[in-house]
Amino acid sequence: MLVVKVNGHKMRAQVAGMQHYQREQPVVVFESGSGAGLEAWARVLPEIAGFAPVVGYDRSGIGQSEPDGHRPTPQHVAQNLHSLLEEIGLKAPYVLVGHSFGGPFIRMFTGMYPSTVAGLVYVDPTEMWSEKDELDFYQAMGVSAEDLMEQKRKIRKLGAQFTAQAPPGLKADFEVFKELYYDTYFADFRSLPLLPRIPVSVLMHARLDPAKYPPGLFPCKPEDCHARYLPLRMAWLSALALDSSDGTFTLATSSGHSVQDDDPNLVIWAIRRVVLAARNPHEQ
Repeated sequence: MLVVKVNGHKMRAQVAGMQHYQREQPVVVFESGSGAGLEAWARVLPEIAGFAPVVGYDRSGIGQSEPDGHRPTPQHVAQNLHSLLEEIGLKAPYVLVGHSFGGPFIRMFTGMYPSTVAGLVYVDPTEMWSEKDELDFYQAMGVSAEDLMEQKRKIRKLGAQFTAQAPPGLKADFEVFKELYYDTYFADFRSLPLLPRIPVSVLMHARLDPAKYPPGLFPCKPEDCHARYLPLRMAWLSALALDSSDGTFTLATSSGHSVQDDDPNLVIWAIRRVVLAARNPHEQ
């Protein structure tokens, strides 16, 4: 483990697989989901280090990294990660791997530093939906347009209850998530430049989690809600792969949201595919 000062604040990182480090060969960089530290990749990172240099880290205010006094917006997270990699001394290119809310974070990094990114792996990422996507979702769940605002209020209330006793870092992540997801609909992402010509893999979980559809929250039963949600989410997330000239979209039918825990071999396969494609772009 390393403790590195970034803009005057300590950040914890884990670096491994340095025997594979060479200029022009990609470094695999892991971005965890909301409130999660680098331990989220415990079942994957060591395996990737067997064939590529890797970096995992705790975002500011998460895990063992100090808060830096800034809101964890995607832009700020990308700037911090870029500075961290410079402090460690690991040069581009990078293959970025993002789980859940880490998905939007790696997309923002690519938009801000496109020349440094050689590939992307999205592990059940947060969908960067539009206002229309939101309306389609609620209608699929059986919520009428007239009841939409009340439904959103109930979901926000549940979210606030969930984070009431949470550590400050998770609360800060959640506040940014609410703003992006419910207020701005990821508007900043729609102005990002198109992806460079890089390989992309997208993994999406498909296993039913009844806790996602608490009794009384939606008019449909959990299994019915899930069946209605899946095709919508598949369309949204497969678009991330279609943005690439070398993209794959994989449905993980036996996995829950934490695919890296439920099916680590699938995540390892997706990362290996992107790393190999990034190393040999002329063969793609």
